[in-house]
Amino acid sequence: MLGVPLVTIPLTHIGWKAQAALAATRGRAQVLARLSTSLYLTAADQVIWLGTPGGVVHPRTMVVPAERLGRLPPGAEIEFGG
Repeated sequence: MLGVPLVTIPLTHIGWKAQAALAATRGRAQVLARLSTSLYLTAADQVIWLGTPGGVVHPRTMVVPAERLGRLPPGAEIEFGG
């Protein structure tokens, strides 16, 4: 998205569906929607989500430390690293 910087975030956990979606996009996803304690993202035509420790563990889940979740707007692009 033009004007929205690329943010790089390290993951502490990734489910298999989220991992497959990110592998198809070389580790990048876009914010679809912001919720109170998580973000819904899209990658390779898949909806995946980003949350913090203590949340639901699911094949589409990725977990980051709480302080890294941020308040990214819909359309922001995120790059995930180890």
